[in-house]
Amino acid sequence: EVQIPLERFEKGDIKDCMAAKKKYDKVRISYETSVAQLRSVGKKQKINLNKVLEAEVKKDTFEDAFRAVSAETTDVFESAIQRHDFIVLDSLCLYLNAYQSFFSNGFEYLKDLSTLVNQSKTLVGEVIKISRLRNNMKKTLNVKRFRNRRSYSGQRKA
Repeated sequence: EVQIPLERFEKGDIKDCMAAKKKYDKVRISYETSVAQLRSVGKKQKINLNKVLEAEVKKDTFEDAFRAVSAETTDVFESAIQRHDFIVLDSLCLYLNAYQSFFSNGFEYLKDLSTLVNQSKTLVGEVIKISRLRNNMKKTLNVKRFRNRRSYSGQRKA
């Protein structure tokens, strides 16, 4: 069935994707915070170079982590989607093969039934011919009997 792979996708792959998204969101927030801190340090009137350098290093570290987690999250999503697509297409192919098998078998049965129907038509036609012939013969015999009775009854009166 098509529903079973969807349930597996929901229970397995979606959970993996949600976990990857949580990790991504956590790292993204850390990166955005470090960028905001760097901006706030740069806006101060008294610029402390050590703090600026420290904020830049922190931002670069979080940026590297963010890029890595972004790539990892993208891979998790893409592999889940590809796996899901494959499973669903495979299920649909099995489903379509079952339909094809059903209809091809049905077609074969109809072909066999067609020959039986044609044979039955021929038999019914022959039975009808025999029945008509029998009825014609009965009529002919009845007419002859009637004539014989008339001629027999006519001979008595004379």
